[in-house]
Amino acid sequence: MLLLQDAPIVMQQPSNVLRAAQAHRNERDALVNYAIDRKRSRLRGIWQIVGLWLRHRDDRAILRALSLRDIHDFCPRHTEAEAEMNKPFWRA
Repeated sequence: MLLLQDAPIVMQQPSNVLRAAQAHRNERDALVNYAIDRKRSRLRGIWQIVGLWLRHRDDRAILRALSLRDIHDFCPRHTEAEAEMNKPFWRA
């Protein structure tokens, strides 16, 4: 009588269906990773722009806080400094 423990263990190779499913899963994962990377890249770009706008806002606030004498030290024409002070933060 053949006992189960005496039977040879046979390892089966993955079938073509399993290989195709694995390939599909890898392709799907690659597409998802690509989409995530694109979104991260866009968000990074947006935050860089926001940071630049905040810097413009802060620089112009500092400029507004200076006296005419201080402004004259680095800008001989007060109108140029005034034009810079009055620009919206999104303009360079």
